Amino acid sequence: MSVTFNEQHLARVPAPWRAVYQNIIRHAIDVSRPADEHWAVTTYEPVESTVVRFDFARDTEAPHSFAFSPEGDDENQTQLFRTACEFLQTNWPSGRQAR
Repeated sequence: MSVTFNEQHLARVPAPWRAVYQNIIRHAIDVSRPADEHWAVTTYEPVESTVVRFDFARDTEAPHSFAFSPEGDDENQTQLFRTACEFLQTNWPSGRQAR
């Protein structure tokens, strides 16, 4: 599974949360999608916002996005993982089912 994270966005999520979110997103892609796909993901936090935005693009397709409010999620970011898996399966339904 090839996943590239774009860290050039001006409103990127600050460290260490950026690494946490990237690991969760990488894992969600790994369990939800076929291994031969390439993904580009941009993760950013709009100015003065309480949400984090995720832009997903498979191969050369146009990106699909979702926003997530991390407030109230547990320390393992379980809700983010579930949301990302559901998002991937809904927007690209040919993938594997999440484990």
